[in-house]
Amino acid sequence: MEASSQENRGSITFANEPKFTDHEADKEFNERRRQLAHDIQDFIATHSLFKGKRVEVTFSHNGISSLVSILDTGEQKFVLKIPLKVNYSRSEATFLRAWERVGVHVPHVVEAGEIGEHHYLLMEYIDALTLRETYIPVELVENETYIEMGSTLRKMHTAAAEGYGDLVDGKAEYADIQTWLESSQLQEKIPYVKEHALLNDTEHGSIERSFQILFTKIGTTSNTVYGHSDFSVGNIFATQPLTVFDPIPFLNHPYMDLARSMILAVRAGLVEAAEQLVQGYFNDEDYDPQLLQACLVVNAYQKVGYFHMTNRLEAIKNIQTYLTQGRHLLP
Repeated sequence: MEASSQENRGSITFANEPKFTDHEADKEFNERRRQLAHDIQDFIATHSLFKGKRVEVTFSHNGISSLVSILDTGEQKFVLKIPLKVNYSRSEATFLRAWERVGVHVPHVVEAGEIGEHHYLLMEYIDALTLRETYIPVELVENETYIEMGSTLRKMHTAAAEGYGDLVDGKAEYADIQTWLESSQLQEKIPYVKEHALLNDTEHGSIERSFQILFTKIGTTSNTVYGHSDFSVGNIFATQPLTVFDPIPFLNHPYMDLARSMILAVRAGLVEAAEQLVQGYFNDEDYDPQLLQACLVVNAYQKVGYFHMTNRLEAIKNIQTYLTQGRHLLP
């Protein structure tokens, strides 16, 4: 498929089609992928950056929640990312720039804007594979890659913020952790997990007790960090230093963001990976294991429902087993 624009006298070639999902929980996005493929053509044809150039568009087949394409002019490559949810975060550029300022290697943001009713992010192309594509799981542990990841996440968390949640008009959605944890979005996930007996208080730890610990130990402070919320081997390029990309932007307590990364590692059965994340993050500093365990339980409740709906039963089992090991920390 090839389209030409008289305005820029260049041409646009599509090397492939977007990838469509078979998961019922994500099928709603398939039609948006089709429509956005046409919108991308118009975007390139009218953008001054691509004026007079031949542009080849290749859709990435990784990821679910965004349509990602590589725009290749022959001289330079760019990544165009379009979240598929209309009300999806528009603050990814802010988060990437915040981490870039504190010395973390991220794709440089060229610009952010709107394509129709969808937000977009245009970034530099990183010519590297992800950690997931470069190493098998056991190699990541043997190479102590997760220690480096933990250290990188700690550096990311030196970018200080205020409040919890996404940024809306430059301000956090929630003033403190209690306001966030009591929000309807999170509370709606708890009944599903309990109804399907995915987690229980006796074996894995009480979500109510975890909330109590968080409210007591963190309190009403609004001091937070720029959290990645999806800091895993699929969202980190195997460069030196590591290149971090594709966050789910969320201002959060650092322990909560670390715990989420641990849950993402544990879902693949890599208990050693979770321990290496902690090692790299704290680097022999004292930390509060009970607070971290409470954060693990909260993150588990956020993830296992989706894993159940998408039939990722082994991931649920691995998370259950891991939480059982730390259950004693939540009396």
